[in-house]
Amino acid sequence: MHEREDLDGIFEELKEERAQSSKKRIVILGFCGLGVMIYLFFLLFGSNSWSVLLELKKEKISLENQAENLQKENVVLQKRIFELKGLEPLSEEKK
Repeated sequence: MHEREDLDGIFEELKEERAQSSKKRIVILGFCGLGVMIYLFFLLFGSNSWSVLLELKKEKISLENQAENLQKENVVLQKRIFELKGLEPLSEEKK
């Protein structure tokens, strides 16, 4: 009978150890999950995030368009300068 009680005691100890081990695993996995969530948050919304990248791409397109418009305006102004200096006849005189 003592052997049976000893075995039951050992089994109970093993069950408790497994329960504690399981709790430790859950806590560790919880912290890992939290860490991943924090990382993803900063990846999506931080100072070097995806949303910042998209905003910078939009700004780049806008600046390229602005530069193209300024170049076109510069051509018109240079032509006007040449006309005023007399290097080219005025467009009205060409007719």
